[in-house]
Amino acid sequence: DLPLLLSALDRFCGLTILASNLEMMMDDAVERRVTLQIGFELPSPSLRRQIWKLHLPKDIELDEDVDLAELADKYEFSGGHIRNSIQVALSRVLAEHPDAPRPTMQHLDTAARSQIRHRLAKLATYSRISLTLNDLVLPEDVFEKIQEILAAVRNRRVIFEEWGFSERLPTGRGLCMLFRGDSGTGKTLTAEVLGSEIGMPIYRVNIGRIVSKYIGETEKNLEKAFHEAALSGSILLFDEADAIFSKRVDVKDSVDRYSNMEVNLLLQEIERFEGIVILTTNLDAAIDDAFERRLNFKLDFPFPNKELRAHIWRRIIPDRAPIEDGIDFEVLGEDFELSGGSIKNSVVRAAYMAARRKDVIRMDDLERAAIQEYRELGKLPPYSEGWG
Repeated sequence: DLPLLLSALDRFCGLTILASNLEMMMDDAVERRVTLQIGFELPSPSLRRQIWKLHLPKDIELDEDVDLAELADKYEFSGGHIRNSIQVALSRVLAEHPDAPRPTMQHLDTAARSQIRHRLAKLATYSRISLTLNDLVLPEDVFEKIQEILAAVRNRRVIFEEWGFSERLPTGRGLCMLFRGDSGTGKTLTAEVLGSEIGMPIYRVNIGRIVSKYIGETEKNLEKAFHEAALSGSILLFDEADAIFSKRVDVKDSVDRYSNMEVNLLLQEIERFEGIVILTTNLDAAIDDAFERRLNFKLDFPFPNKELRAHIWRRIIPDRAPIEDGIDFEVLGEDFELSGGSIKNSVVRAAYMAARRKDVIRMDDLERAAIQEYRELGKLPPYSEGWG
């Protein structure tokens, strides 16, 4: 216990080293006896590249697709985790190809992910989809901004390492973006597609698990979310971000004070975070101005016009789905002013109608489903004759 430790330290004449991989909250009595404290920071991306290269055996040929710089940028690992990743990858390669082992990028990337002890699962939900940019139906200007974001992600190493921007920008090296628009306009789907295109896991932060009624717990959860995302090279997605990124208020009581402290902590975490943060909201005015200044990209997702709606109706129905000839998607887009999310709901509902009849999906199925979607949204459908 502590008194015994203090007594032993006082009697011992040699060198004592205390080591921990956690931030130590030392008792004042212990801290007074510590002559020197040394903090070992995680290596920078350039150092991580050197460590990856150092631990790879010289006599093993790497596949031509291996990009050590990408691995170093993607995973903020310590030297020990990098060494372990390489050992795991080599073990798998030797098991698969004992006569001609040749590690690929997939081997190294999979091994690196196996090193991650995810505590993010307690605070966020892993989101994984196989869709691509071609599956998005968005206005041309929004699509161009998405291409700009992808280019920024892929060229960060060039800007910060090769061009020296890291020397001028000690913080704020990450990418923070805001997607704003009405519900169902494609904000979350676009974020998930970005993760798929970049090849980075994306975690949707559960605001209910982050925010705690106990003083100090919200701050701990936020720090943990950003720390784990950095270690694992994950994208953090804050859906309905206005719930936690709201404007700071004049302090009138302790609740206001702690609310402002949480916003200040979020600002600090975003400044330090070198990864990707995506915020979505349909209440743009509620986002604190300080977050606005830290945004690299802002994307407005408008309500789809009739042409886009027709395209969405057509795109959502899979090629293998049985549909009757002559479905008029232009009419569906013209008649039903629904968001992409509501169109998806309507198509799935229509498919269930057809499957129940053991028949093809018909035009009247889609119309009936759209009318039901209107009613569930509390809106007056454009027509309802003959639908009960």
